[in-house]
Amino acid sequence: MHLMSNDTTHKEQHVSFFTSLWRSQATAFMATAADFGIYFILFQFIGIYYVTASGIGAFCGAIVSFFLSRNWAFMSTDDKMRNQMLRYGCASGLSLFLNVYGIYFIVETFDIKETIAKVLTSILIGLFINFPIFRYWVFRDRV
Repeated sequence: MHLMSNDTTHKEQHVSFFTSLWRSQATAFMATAADFGIYFILFQFIGIYYVTASGIGAFCGAIVSFFLSRNWAFMSTDDKMRNQMLRYGCASGLSLFLNVYGIYFIVETFDIKETIAKVLTSILIGLFINFPIFRYWVFRDRV
């Protein structure tokens, strides 16, 4: 008996640039919602120290981001998950540094309010740093 192979189960499906762009932004939104939701529950309802709650929320948001990015935004399941996790960790570390420095730079240089600086920095880093790194390195587009 000959079993036919379904190539899409063994090879990554190509996701167009704009589809992966909007999906990655939706993924970021969902990951942020998970981060803040978990933070709020842990801090407000359970009474966990806010720094601890923030760290746990951020970690959970990163997990949501990784799995949604891998399986939906970029549909990149051919590569070993361990390799992608390592690249994701490096990219996230760079993103963290750039976000922190970006907020500092905008506030100190342009005297813009902190929250506005955070939103601006997050959007710029998300679109021009995170998205390309995720698409072409973490969840490699092999087309």
